[in-house]
Amino acid sequence: IESTRGFIMAKVDLTKYESKQSQLLREEFKITGVPEILFLDRMGHEIRESRVIGYLGPDDFLQLLRTVSLAL
Repeated sequence: IESTRGFIMAKVDLTKYESKQSQLLREEFKITGVPEILFLDRMGHEIRESRVIGYLGPDDFLQLLRTVSLAL
């Protein structure tokens, strides 16, 4: 939890695949499937190299958080 300080977290349910909201988000962020984790900078632009598609183990995820923190 300490590693997530400084991040604003949001969870979006895209399982209602045919809904208009789901479709708009998938198109805007080019979501290919779930789970998918995106990191956005302070201006709302995605840090593309930090995108996670699928499962990422806890140690790898903590390392990614540290890397993204340095990029912000």
